[in-house]
Amino acid sequence: MLAKICHAPHLFYRTFQIPKRTGGHREISVPRPILMTLQQWILDNILERGSVHKAAHAFVKSRSIVTNAQQHLGCKELLKIDIVNFFPSIKSTKVQRVFKNFGYPSQVAAALTRICTKNGSLPQGAPTSPAISNLVAAEFDAQIEELCASCGLTYTRYADDLAISGDGIPSDLRGKIAHILAQSELNIHPLKSRTFGLKDRKIIAGISISSGRLMPTRHFVRSLRRDVHHVITRGLLAHMAATDNFDPIYLERLLGKIAFWMHVTSKSHQSIRADAALRKYMAEAGL
Repeated sequence: MLAKICHAPHLFYRTFQIPKRTGGHREISVPRPILMTLQQWILDNILERGSVHKAAHAFVKSRSIVTNAQQHLGCKELLKIDIVNFFPSIKSTKVQRVFKNFGYPSQVAAALTRICTKNGSLPQGAPTSPAISNLVAAEFDAQIEELCASCGLTYTRYADDLAISGDGIPSDLRGKIAHILAQSELNIHPLKSRTFGLKDRKIIAGISISSGRLMPTRHFVRSLRRDVHHVITRGLLAHMAATDNFDPIYLERLLGKIAFWMHVTSKSHQSIRADAALRKYMAEAGL
């Protein structure tokens, strides 16, 4: 079976598409159980021993979307850069180099690479892909951090979202970073990469730093509070009918959003009240 997986790994995935917030679709490839087990073993016993650059905050224990945004609090200017098709752009040659850096001979590294890639690149949906992406990115993370440090700037990366902040962003910095990424065969998204000035709203991976403290965006909080209020006052079924949303795990998704709100704001009073109110409703309704 291992030989079959190495020979034709694409046969061991269930692939589907989900819509992107900005339009288009994202391909998700979920490994079937036998391949998932192999990949999880590789993650636990090999990849998690690797050294991830300090600028990386996604998929790293003790770091998170919150620690990523915290690095930029109080900045006057913020440059945000988005990498196009981050996982699919990481090819097998770079993945094989990761395993060689762990000391595996070429043939073993090639077999491990086949197990962790699909059609020659990282599949989005495999448990190994996030860790591998961080290990591959360590080289350009170091280059970008050195460049930013020479300008007195702070650099962090959350998956494919790069954030650079400080008192002033040089006009040529974006081009220099694009050049570094191009050397790793990565491209920036021109419509999602821009500089925000002192008076602009600054949002990093869904967290606002504009007020000098971490907050979910105002739209997120308003929408969430409205949904919780309507569920409690109208009832779940009436609210779902009114919004034409019949998601079978709708309440769980609301609780997940509230948990994110609580995490970002260190359990603000409003987030705690929203959580308590929804849980009370669910208990009384027997849900």
